[in-house]
Amino acid sequence: MDTISPNIAASLADEVYGVTDNFSLSIFLDRDEFNSERENTAHLYADVGSRLIQASDGFGICARGAGDYKNDAFIIFRGTTSRNYGADWLTDAYCGVNISETGTLVHAGFNQVFASMLSDISNFLGQQQGIQQVHCIGHSLGGAVANLAASWVKNALGTPVSLYTFGAPRVGWGNSGFARNLTDKLEDSIYRVHHRTDPVTMVPVYPFCHAPTSGKSYYINFGGLVINPSAHKMANYITSVSEIKWSKLQQSMPSFTQNIRNWLDSDFTENINSSMFWEKLNNAFAYVIQNTLSAAQVTVTAGFTVIDYLTMVLHKGINIVTEGVNDALLLIQKIMRALGMKIAETAQELTQQMIKLVLTRLLSKLYNEARRALKDLAD
Repeated sequence: MDTISPNIAASLADEVYGVTDNFSLSIFLDRDEFNSERENTAHLYADVGSRLIQASDGFGICARGAGDYKNDAFIIFRGTTSRNYGADWLTDAYCGVNISETGTLVHAGFNQVFASMLSDISNFLGQQQGIQQVHCIGHSLGGAVANLAASWVKNALGTPVSLYTFGAPRVGWGNSGFARNLTDKLEDSIYRVHHRTDPVTMVPVYPFCHAPTSGKSYYINFGGLVINPSAHKMANYITSVSEIKWSKLQQSMPSFTQNIRNWLDSDFTENINSSMFWEKLNNAFAYVIQNTLSAAQVTVTAGFTVIDYLTMVLHKGINIVTEGVNDALLLIQKIMRALGMKIAETAQELTQQMIKLVLTRLLSKLYNEARRALKDLAD
């Protein structure tokens, strides 16, 4: 199965932002990769926003390939823009869960966008004869939707799929849910490119997970360790992958899994603006939650938010001692220390309301950086 190069994938993820009408669509489709005949293309419109602000917006392109790609189909999604009164911002911030088209729990806002385009995507692919491979591509919010599209295409049609994303947020809920399922389906055909300091790639936090859950990744150092909203710009991703093959880009994220217990037990005050803090914290959420759930059951339902879930699990966890250590208490203390809050010394001090307050303050820090990155895209 052939892949497209990092250069081509990045330029497509970038140029789709400029498709706003039929004229700009024709310019976009004039690329060598596409068969630009009208019956071989589709302009996708998505519902973006919330219950209060709804908008339909040009969101992506379906196109049949040409030349070397004559038996391929491309599905390309844009990221956040300033159009339609910032309705995408509401989609990005809508951090509940619901059931995806393939039956797993996913981010409700991303799923809403994808579901609104599914009929058009299905119709387009149904009209194309002899398609042997589908390329799903996107940056930012578009990368999140591309994950859902890739999962649906592989599940519904069985066609080989390659997924290329740049600066995409997490989509699926749980280690054994959407992300694992997509990893198993696509195997080595997931090309997730992410700058280490890009805040959008850090949200939502665990239990949301990236695909692939294991194996290769395309992780790129960008501007040190401090979270940097400009790391999310597509122009910077284009620079990072310029004239480089996938094999040269391949690099796995540092793993902190083995040292989480020592990190939790340390009194060191972490820098909340460091990307390394958020990497370790996400691993710590996974470690503590998995240990807690082995002793206390928490049911996830549609509409649950990350803060609801983390609050409930950690509140149950502070009463669980494993090998003489209260991991949930240590984690909350670690967060309070990083936030400059007065440290709770005992589990009894941490009511469910207090835990939710701590988590709300914590996640607002990260989401503010992510919103800055998205605002830079929209400006």
